[in-house]
Amino acid sequence: MIIQTPRLFLIAIVVGFAASPSLAQQIHGQVRYNDSDQTPIGAIVHCNGTGGYSEQLTDRNGKFYFRVSPGHYTVNVRLPGYQEEEQSVDLIDKQQSEYMFFKLRPEPSKSGTTGVKPTVVSADIPSEARKEFEKAESALSGDKEDRIQQRIAHLEKAVRLR
Repeated sequence: MIIQTPRLFLIAIVVGFAASPSLAQQIHGQVRYNDSDQTPIGAIVHCNGTGGYSEQLTDRNGKFYFRVSPGHYTVNVRLPGYQEEEQSVDLIDKQQSEYMFFKLRPEPSKSGTTGVKPTVVSADIPSEARKEFEKAESALSGDKEDRIQQRIAHLEKAVRLR
């Protein structure tokens, strides 16, 4: 019984070290939006390579983590409305880890124009009401209280003219 206790203790230490993320081989990293440096929640991260295929979603900090075996891996990040990003890595050492950083860029517009908001025009809206609505949209460029009040006034007038 006394001889088995040190053996169990030794097994527990070995299992603990093997399960420790700091000592295991890993691919981990973070995903951010390119234009705002904010982190997306739920971006799909795929890890495909020698040790197999796995996927997960980024957490609230935009982070992901994969435990892997030695070999070659390709990591892809996908999020609707953004270009797919891809990086590759060769992990040789059994205790090697790789940190990857992805910046998501918006997909280019399919119409060939970028940054232009579509305008909805309806024939039954009087032109004066449409002009007031456009004035309200232009008041969005500032967030000062007077701009907000101007926007409200223009929207109310547009509704009255409707």
